[in-house]
Amino acid sequence: MPLIVVGRTRREAEAAVAPYLDALLANCSDQWRLPLASLADLTGALIVGTAQDIADGVAELGAAGAELVIVDPRLRMDRYEEIVELIGEVLGGR
Repeated sequence: MPLIVVGRTRREAEAAVAPYLDALLANCSDQWRLPLASLADLTGALIVGTAQDIADGVAELGAAGAELVIVDPRLRMDRYEEIVELIGEVLGGR
């Protein structure tokens, strides 16, 4: 269940995750017992970007064998309805 952070641009989404990045890296480093140092190291656990980036990230998980992907927008709960709408627009035709 990857966390998602959606923005109108990738830069906006990355800025929104910045306040949480150190804690996410530390937590995942402990859980995975791997040294993690960057946003890219969280691939699979965190999908950051535009609604299209999120859809593409979910598709990658599906291509890797996931039959069901539940995304978690809790890092942006203040924009929950907007996030659902943005992702729905991208995924609506699938």
